[in-house]
Amino acid sequence: MSLLRNVKKIHLRYCSNCETLPSLGPSVTSELIDNWNEIFEIYWRHLKGFPSLQVLRLERMPSLEKWEFPSDASFPLCLNGCPKLETLSIFMPTSCCFRKLNSLQIGDVSFPMQFLRNLTALQTLGIHNNKESILSDEIENLTVLKSLKIIECEKLISLPEEGLQKLTSLNLNSFRIFRCNSIKSLPAMGKMIQQGMMMKSSCCSLVSLEIDYCSSLTSVSEGLEYLTSLEQLEIRYCDELQLKREDFQHLNYVRNLTELQSLRIQQCDELELKKEDFHHLTSLRHLNLSYLPKLTSIPDVQNLTSIQSLSVTACHRDLHKRLKRDKGVDWPNISHIPEIKINDSEETMFDW
Repeated sequence: MSLLRNVKKIHLRYCSNCETLPSLGPSVTSELIDNWNEIFEIYWRHLKGFPSLQVLRLERMPSLEKWEFPSDASFPLCLNGCPKLETLSIFMPTSCCFRKLNSLQIGDVSFPMQFLRNLTALQTLGIHNNKESILSDEIENLTVLKSLKIIECEKLISLPEEGLQKLTSLNLNSFRIFRCNSIKSLPAMGKMIQQGMMMKSSCCSLVSLEIDYCSSLTSVSEGLEYLTSLEQLEIRYCDELQLKREDFQHLNYVRNLTELQSLRIQQCDELELKKEDFHHLTSLRHLNLSYLPKLTSIPDVQNLTSIQSLSVTACHRDLHKRLKRDKGVDWPNISHIPEIKINDSEETMFDW
């Protein structure tokens, strides 16, 4: 093993007959253990051969049932595809495990999500293929969390309203929802700030929101209402979503979305926009509208002096006629934008 003394990253895959982890070198900082069918227990002594370990990923280990970990572990951890992993003692308060853990990706495991209440040092959390229909409000204990991703949780019907309200009033600045096809609406995020319930800051912490492939989502009005610090918004492949004027300009909060710099809406079949819908997006710099079959015109953007780029791809044919350079009726509305990309089909792109 002396030949491996300088190895920094190692992937151990498809070792279907191995029952223990080998010691491969003191300099390894990143390790992936993938598709080890026979391992059913991992104890900390198995990992002592990696004293410099900084990242650990355990993926597709169908027999793994027990796992012991040191209480001072702080490196990023990924647990995915371990359906028999049910031992909760490593997560309980009495064990003090994972109190320093700052990054966790977890998916297809058997223990309930309540264990998250103890991971108070987490800054990055990804939840993948979780089987529960409701995500616990106990994520509100993750008060230093900065990034949250919820991916392919097909049974999830609602997001934790109180938990997200608290997190977006503290440090959470990035939130992504991907392929959660049972969710129909977003909870109000950042609401505690507007109601004076949180005193740490005067505005919502959320800067980036991405919503992709949520086929049952019909409304985002409540979810966007209080996001006064949002700079990037992406909504893609939400077939049932019908955006309304108040989604961009809520009548009770004039400052809503005025910090938005990048807006991308793609493959939302029911989307229709009105002329005045973007009037208050005064910080908008990048606008991307793609595969919107009912979109026949775009809102007025002449007053948006910060806008730098516009991309329109495969929308209603009337829209592409209206945006035709120098001839379309809506060309004066967009002619001041430095970078314009009009793509009337998947094959043709016009760069103006």
